[in-house]
Amino acid sequence: MPLIKPFKATLYNTNVVSDLNLVVAPPYDVITPEQREIFASKSPYNIVHLTLPEGEGDEKYSNAKKKILSWLLKDVLVSDKEPGIFIYEQKFTYKGNNYKRRGIVALLKVEDYGNGVYRHEKTFGEPKEDRRKLMESVQGQLESLFFIYADKENKVNSKIYDMEFDYTARSVVDENGVKHTLWKISNKQLEEYIVDAISNSKIYIADGHHRYETTLQYSKEKEGTENDAFSYVLGTFFNMYSKDLVILPTHRLVKLESFSQETFIKSISQYFKIAVINYSEQVADMALNKLNLVMNERRQKEEVCFGMYSMYDPDKLYLITLKSELKQGIIDKYSKEIGKEVASLDVSILNELVFKEILGFSQDKIVSRAYVDYIRYEKDAISVVKKGIRDLAFLLNPVSIDEVIKVSEAGLIMPQKSTDFYPKIESGLAFYLFNEQ
Repeated sequence: MPLIKPFKATLYNTNVVSDLNLVVAPPYDVITPEQREIFASKSPYNIVHLTLPEGEGDEKYSNAKKKILSWLLKDVLVSDKEPGIFIYEQKFTYKGNNYKRRGIVALLKVEDYGNGVYRHEKTFGEPKEDRRKLMESVQGQLESLFFIYADKENKVNSKIYDMEFDYTARSVVDENGVKHTLWKISNKQLEEYIVDAISNSKIYIADGHHRYETTLQYSKEKEGTENDAFSYVLGTFFNMYSKDLVILPTHRLVKLESFSQETFIKSISQYFKIAVINYSEQVADMALNKLNLVMNERRQKEEVCFGMYSMYDPDKLYLITLKSELKQGIIDKYSKEIGKEVASLDVSILNELVFKEILGFSQDKIVSRAYVDYIRYEKDAISVVKKGIRDLAFLLNPVSIDEVIKVSEAGLIMPQKSTDFYPKIESGLAFYLFNEQ
């Protein structure tokens, strides 16, 4: 059973930092080098000076340690005297719809997967080593992980969705117009109820697999117990049954060493039905809307499909749909290696059938960003291809929450960058420092 508990949060001191918008930023792994410099220039106390510290090699971790100690000494950062949990709200608009999502910020004791906590993504050694060195240097968790938990009865949300902000609330608006608000729960009875409810549910990692595994390994090496601060991660927990949980697709950008459009279309026609939508700058929105509408309709019918835009045929959008009579056989074929729950995903069939079999990519090429890169928005994907930076863009439907759960509970792993939970947890609203507990 997962162990959730309150913590003594470390927060920016609003007497020193009067505008919190100047010191927060998105999670470290979605910030480009150019964006990092923009955030860093906003304030000498912006969180990127810690999460993406300056310096080469191990020097950067030493720099992060020096900065956080300096900020604590100067009271730029101050810690709560009493442990507690927080409500975290995100208000945002996506595709014309308004959302209000509320979750809980608390600690989660790290455990091996399957012991109440589940994953759905593969992790890689280099990012884990980077986050471990940073965690050891600052002795804490600078950013919250993004968790979802199973609460069909809506026990927690029924308590927190109608609560009014109090004087402790802290709000910022990010670069996408998302309003993030954090405030501490003062009612200890309510705190205990929420901690108990989440502790009695299954918990799934949405974002933060690398940081979770880093903390788990660190705790094991130090033989950590539930009494040790380093045995916990800072998490924001949202109910997976909330209507305000949004997953975006992550589109693929492909670079090829040699390519024939005619040969490729002929090859994929053996497995897929192909439809064409005329595309130009003048009708770009209309064409993409049409593609998205049809892809969504086919998704509802459990058909495997995706869109494609090619540098070699820039006046067309392709809608590529797996032939229904071939679907089960192809899923069965790949299930032997990657599992049924993963093999049935659109992104898996794109990887296994299109990238590996038709384009001839090795697994190493698929996980190398030199050959397959990732992007959030369709228009941006097409723009990259039009500029000649990449040869092909493959446009995908989003993975559903149900698919995430099925893969996680089966102990399987989705292909890299299969999910994009939106919006992300804003970094800088609360820190978890081991020595402050």
